[in-house]
Amino acid sequence: MAPLGVAVVVVLCLGVISIAAESGPRIVLDPDTIKSGEKITVHGFGFCGDEGCSLVRIVLEDESVAEEVEVGPDGNFAVAIDALAPPGLHDVFAIQESGPDGERIETVAELIIGVGEQKPGGRRPVPR
Repeated sequence: MAPLGVAVVVVLCLGVISIAAESGPRIVLDPDTIKSGEKITVHGFGFCGDEGCSLVRIVLEDESVAEEVEVGPDGNFAVAIDALAPPGLHDVFAIQESGPDGERIETVAELIIGVGEQKPGGRRPVPR
């Protein structure tokens, strides 16, 4: 019976860790895997929605893709962007220059851009 008790403690500890990890500002991409040029929605949680705080800027790699994103009084926002980048793994940043107490808030999420789906029978014959 002891191994079961140990497993329960581990599960409870993991639950506490995941809750603590989600307590600060963060962004979630929907979807987080696309083809180049498709739209995604960036959802932000835990940002500063007070009057004295700045708006949020969304950056895909090194390019600003959304400026002046408004944060609600609950600290959340959602904005749709075009993901115009080559296939691969890309960083999407949400940056609020002036958060609570004037500090900068910057969070990042990973976006996977694929090359698209191959249609069945879409292989081209090898030229001879």
